[in-house]
Amino acid sequence: MSGISIIMAGALQRDLLARGVRHLDLSDCEAIVARMFDSIHIIERRTRPAPARRCETELVASDGSCEACGAAKGETCQKPRNGPA
Repeated sequence: MSGISIIMAGALQRDLLARGVRHLDLSDCEAIVARMFDSIHIIERRTRPAPARRCETELVASDGSCEACGAAKGETCQKPRNGPA
């Protein structure tokens, strides 16, 4: 465990002892903190937006942008452009 995890486990144990929970020792508190960090990483991965996709058309202008939607090289595909307004 990292130093911050051990500090958090110690703080959790002190808090639980102050509340009258005496059957959890430091190793139990370390496991609780480790599981909390695992849960945070899972939630972050699930809520992170999907990576931007390059326009799937093969219509590429000389400057590298998409002729169909105007997305620059590496940008997310946009709605196709309508004709001149």
